[in-house]
Amino acid sequence: MSEMSPRRGIMAAKPGLFKTDVEATAGAILRVADFLSEEREALRNLLELFGEFEAIDAIADLGELCDEDCPDLARITAALGVVCAAFEQLSFSLIGTVAWYGEGPRDLHAAIRWYGAKTEDLIKRFQT
Repeated sequence: MSEMSPRRGIMAAKPGLFKTDVEATAGAILRVADFLSEEREALRNLLELFGEFEAIDAIADLGELCDEDCPDLARITAALGVVCAAFEQLSFSLIGTVAWYGEGPRDLHAAIRWYGAKTEDLIKRFQT
């Protein structure tokens, strides 16, 4: 797991209750950064099983975008969208083939559902 550099600018402090759009946006960015710090490697490994290299690149971009002084919200949501779309576009036959050969996590279907739902949830946090 790679370490993210210290948070700066809008990322300096976790907001408490979201009372303004700025606080809500800062909270959404923090959730993405926290998600990546915990799940980046597992997410990358899962996407690699399916050859979703564009989504893997988007994950790398997300790490950099969330660490900027003034994060670009459009680019963050676009990168999250690429990751989410990668899960939505996986075919049942490809998932079945990967599962048949025992590649990936023990419950491959659950991992796909969870990461897909999680990225969709993160996108929705930016749509206020």
